[in-house]
Amino acid sequence: HNLLSGSLPAALATQHPGLTSIDVRNNRLSGGLASEFGALPSLATLHAADNTQLGGWLPAQMGGLSALRHLDLSRTGLSGTVPPSTGRIGLLHALSLEANMLSGSLPDTLTDLLGLRTLRLASNSFTGTLPDSLGNLRNLEVLDVYDNALSGDVPSSVRELGELKEMYLSNEHLLP
Repeated sequence: HNLLSGSLPAALATQHPGLTSIDVRNNRLSGGLASEFGALPSLATLHAADNTQLGGWLPAQMGGLSALRHLDLSRTGLSGTVPPSTGRIGLLHALSLEANMLSGSLPDTLTDLLGLRTLRLASNSFTGTLPDSLGNLRNLEVLDVYDNALSGDVPSSVRELGELKEMYLSNEHLLP
């Protein structure tokens, strides 16, 4: 818990390509997340939650983070959509993008994240339906899409989620 402000310099990524962890939670960062952070081959953890003025969007280049296991950009003021390339972060265990201004439909490619254990997308403006292929996420323990504008049927593939311990679907227009 510091009071760091300003942007997270892109040079941090370009000059330190061996970074394995970035944790800048609970600061006052702004200026978005530079696409250069999507080119860190060893980055396993990126925590920038609770930088409410960070803003910007989730760069498509994040799909290139082949070693990333934990991505938490909750409460950062992100807007736009979740790029389909997010589904290429093959080792991802936890994706937390809650309490932002993200919109659009959930990309089907999220269900390519076969090692995913936690998916927190609550309190955004997502629309459309939950992907039918949700059951592909066999290791999923937490599914939190609370407080969006999702609609339609809850996919029957949810039955395939044998590890599921928590599921939050409140304030949706989903049918059982």
